[in-house]
This record gives sequence, structure tokens and C-alpha cells, in this order.
Amino acid sequence: MPADLEKNNFGLKFRTMTVFDEKCFTFFKTEKKFGKTTYKFAILIFDRDWLNYGTDRLPHDLENYQSWMIPSKWDKEGKKIMTAWDENGFGIIVRDEENIKFLEELFEAFKKKDICIGLFGGGPFANAHLTIAIKSRMPEGTDKMMKNADLESYETKKLQDEWEKKAAKANKKSFHDFMCISPRFFAFGEKEKEKELMKEHNTKYNFHIWINASNDNYGWYTGEQVENWLKSKDKELKEFKDERK
Repeated sequence: MPADLEKNNFGLKFRTMTVFDEKCFTFFKTEKKFGKTTYKFAILIFDRDWLNYGTDRLPHDLENYQSWMIPSKWDKEGKKIMTAWDENGFGIIVRDEENIKFLEELFEAFKKKDICIGLFGGGPFANAHLTIAIKSRMPEGTDKMMKNADLESYETKKLQDEWEKKAAKANKKSFHDFMCISPRFFAFGEKEKEKELMKEHNTKYNFHIWINASNDNYGWYTGEQVENWLKSKDKELKEFKDERK
């Protein structure tokens, strides 16, 4: 997940996306002949630094796209889309006419500000993923759902930073000794459901925390269970599991 997310930029650090600047984008088509077949590609990149490299230089994760996207004996179909993104931008490469047409339409949608962009998914074992959609083609209400999911990712990142600091401050272990310490909201933005789940888990917090430390100390815990563990001197985290639901 990008570091230091800001609420107003939907997960792209230093980019508010409120003004379209075509200089930040690189869009081009290319083709590669392999055997008797010619494969067509389109590439869309958003990032000021990548622009300086020119069209012969791609983001690292996409540099070898042809070896992945052209069919081979290991992959008879070949990938038809490849993507990469970080806190500064994103890159999309597609193959075949249908996908190329859509990527062109996506590029045009950026020009018209007809775009929704946000972070979706994630959890204790995976970061959230970047989602880009043409707003005018989405079902009614989807833009609000995307905004809520993006805000949840932002608030989750804040929570994670907070609990990492608590763990380090308690001198129990530094965060680096944990394989995972990942909070997740019970029902972000759904007040009634959130209250029900807080009552069910007997906690004052509207989230629980997945921890994977050591000595079989792993699983979902309430904020109170983790706090009591951090205050204790000799107890293992799993000993607090039965204190609350």
C-alpha cells in the first residue's frame, strides 16, 4: 500500500487528479512479429519520471511484457493485460484489438475527467489494489462505493501505523519481529452493523487486529486483547484469547 496516503488524492501520492495534465501520460501502440503472427499492443503510463525515459523505457515490472504476453509452449494463450503501480503512478499494457480499443477509451476518459480511481480489497495477507474505471459506464452508486473503499484503505493504513508504534513503545518486540500486525474494520461506514459486531466481539473498538508474531501467537484479536498483551511482562498473546470473544 502506498506510504503516507492522503484523503484527497485517492491513493496516488502527490497526485490529486483534479486537473488532467496530458504531459504526465504516455500512450502509444506497438507490435511484435513472432513466427508468422504479428501481435499488437497498447501501453498507457501515468508518471512524470517515466515520461522522461521515453517510450523505449517502461516501469521495471513491465519491462519484459512481451515475454509474458506472447503465447509460448509454457503459456499457450499469453497474458492479454499487464499492470504495475506505486505511490507515484501506474502502467497498463494490453494485447489484441478489443483490449487496445478499451485502453484508448480509458485514455480519452482521463481527458474528459470521466474517471473514478481508488484502492480496493487488501487485508492481513495482501495490500489493497488500484482500481481505475470509466465513471459514466459504472452502475449508479458505484462511485460512492469506490470512494468509501478508498477511504477505508486510508484509515486502515493509519490504524496499522498506530498499532505498530504501540507494539514498539511497549518494548515487547519491535515491529520488525512481527510477521504481520494488520487491523481491519468490522464494517466500515455501516454504523448499525458495526455496533452489532462490536457487541458480538465485546470490544469498544470498531476493528479487530490480525497478528502473526511467534510461538503460535497468530490470529484475530480485539484491541483490548492486544493492549493487555503489550502491558504484560511474561504472557504470550494467545493467553489473552479467551478473555473476550
